[in-house]
Amino acid sequence: MNVVPNVFPFAIHTFCAFHILNNIKTTLKSTRIAFRIAAEALTNIDFDKHMNVIRNTDPMGL
Repeated sequence: MNVVPNVFPFAIHTFCAFHILNNIKTTLKSTRIAFRIAAEALTNIDFDKHMNVIRNTDPMGL
């Protein structure tokens, strides 16, 4: 039973960039850096730009 909504009714469920970063299946440092930059992007355009770098560099990395 998930009691988080009852205890924290205004909490938003998100994915933790730290845990996602640790699960990226790559040893390429550039991919990990690009993901970190994408995670901190302030706009959808910047996020997509950095995620495309990852897709073009290491398509199996995510």
